[in-house]
Amino acid sequence: MAREQGIEASRTDTVPPREAAQGTPTVESAGVEHLIGRLRDEGIAQGRSQAEGLITAAQHQAADIVATAQREAEALRVKATEEAAKLKADAAWTAGPVFGLLKVAPNLQFNDPKLSSVLIGDDAGLCKGAFLSGALPETTEKKSVRIFTTCKEDAKTMTVYYLAVPGRRAESISSRRSRSRHRTP
Repeated sequence: MAREQGIEASRTDTVPPREAAQGTPTVESAGVEHLIGRLRDEGIAQGRSQAEGLITAAQHQAADIVATAQREAEALRVKATEEAAKLKADAAWTAGPVFGLLKVAPNLQFNDPKLSSVLIGDDAGLCKGAFLSGALPETTEKKSVRIFTTCKEDAKTMTVYYLAVPGRRAESISSRRSRSRHRTP
């Protein structure tokens, strides 16, 4: 029995009483739950703060992009207006290095054989370098006249494509000008 009592006594010493086993985990569990809750709330607050910062930065970046685009569009509009005034055009547009013009020519007849020579002659008079011109093949129904001119000055080349079409009260001449820079070897 002494042996049994010794074993029993050691069992009693190593195994906590039932009441202590139930009370301790509740206190520890409440502390862990509180810590998890606090970390979750802090994480949510930090995430919300970061998201608001990203949104603010994106809004500023978008505003900068819009402002830059508006400045560039205004510069293109001013350039097109200046080109139209310089070339006495009724309308103008631009896209990168290409700009286009529309001239309404009420005193020209669409079928006038001098139409091509007038357009080519005007461009030749403005060119201070090598000049090339020509007419593109006619369509079968003769509904348009297509002409091109090219002027090369120094390292700059300007090519103009004309398209003349008949109108109700006047002839319309549309031109598309393309500027390019070529390197000479």
